[in-house]
Formats: sequence, structure tokens, C-alpha cells
Amino acid sequence: MFTSRDQPVLRCAVYTRQSVANAEQDPTSCEVQQERCEKYVRAMQYEGWQLLDERSDDLGVSGAELVRPALDKLESWCAQGRIDVVVVERLDRLTRKMTHWVELADWFKQVDVELVLLEGGSAAPRCWQLPAPGPDEQPARGIRRVRTGDHR
Repeated sequence: MFTSRDQPVLRCAVYTRQSVANAEQDPTSCEVQQERCEKYVRAMQYEGWQLLDERSDDLGVSGAELVRPALDKLESWCAQGRIDVVVVERLDRLTRKMTHWVELADWFKQVDVELVLLEGGSAAPRCWQLPAPGPDEQPARGIRRVRTGDHR
């Protein structure tokens, strides 16, 4: 798939996780995470990014385990080739253990899916952190995404 400028379309999915099931106003709520990630994807439309309609929200689920319903669904979509980019607000929303991070990063690389972290958090090396664009600005062209797969 290509955009009108012969830019390849990159199908984007957002993954969110909130360990407390009933905190809608919490700044780590799945809704808040989804909004921030969607905003980033919209800012990247000039690069061919398109947000998929399906959501991957693990609500009330700990990040200490890798077996999670929404993460499992997201991995299935990636393995099927339905997703090119996964956007996550922060590393701790994806995992709480560095060993799991290494495992996930390797897996995303194997299925050629790019992983974008809007904020790395304390566990992410600085080079993996991306600045989130402001409300009226485009992301910096030099630092677009974390590459876990081959360059597109």
C-alpha cells in the first residue's frame, strides 16, 4: 500500500496497559495513553502512518507478566502481518521487567514491526526515547521511531 505521494502506508496499532481497573481519571489510564499515542500517529501521517481501528487495551493487568490478553492479541496481529508499527506511551506500559523488554524487542524485530515509545521511562536507554510532538508540531524528522526491524 502506498499514499498519494508514493509513501508506503504504515499500519499502526496502539498498545495500552493500566494495572488498576477503575481509575478513569488516572494519568496512566488506557484512555489517556490511547489519546497521546493517536495524536502521535496523526502527527506522523505525512510519513504514511495510518491508525488501525482495533484497540489493544490491557485494563487491570500487571506489567510484570508477559501473558496478557491485549498483548497476546497484538502479537497475533503482528505475526499475521497486519501491523507495521506499534506505538506505546511508555516502556513501563509495555513491560516492567528488562528481561521481558529484551524478549519483546527481539520478537518485534523478528516479525519486522517497528516499536515506538513516546517516553522511555527510567528503564529505557536514552537512545530509545522519542520526544512526543506538541499539539501543533510535526515530530522531528531525524528521530522518528525505534527501529526493531529492517528499514522501510
